[in-house]
Amino acid sequence: MSCVDAPAGFLKRAVRFGVVGVSNTAIGLGLIWVAWRWLRWPDLPANVLGYSVGFLWSYSVNRRWTFQHRGPVPQSLTRFALVCGFAYAVNLAVLVLARAALGADTFWPHVLGMAAYTTVGFLGSQFYAFHVQRSLRSQP
Repeated sequence: MSCVDAPAGFLKRAVRFGVVGVSNTAIGLGLIWVAWRWLRWPDLPANVLGYSVGFLWSYSVNRRWTFQHRGPVPQSLTRFALVCGFAYAVNLAVLVLARAALGADTFWPHVLGMAAYTTVGFLGSQFYAFHVQRSLRSQP
């Protein structure tokens, strides 16, 4: 890989992560919405449902397509689970704080929590879960 390829590769992964994120958001947020609004589930169970399904989707598609990771599955799955666990804790903290600030009859706390989750998830995936040492060739 040359120095010129590095920014292009990062941009490609960022775009792909975004595409996976949109599909993951549609799946997860859709399930949360149905459980919260139509089934009248409380915040936490609705959130767990959406993020559990989203986790499985996100890991498989990001590993293969976004990061084209060829490392051991157990290692990347464990790291991805740690990243997602941390991101989920951030999501729940934002959800609780936003729910307290915005009241009981709004969906916005879930949207804000998901934005926080996505940001932490990308950074953790890029630099930890699917990180591959990408050495540059020595330049004369």
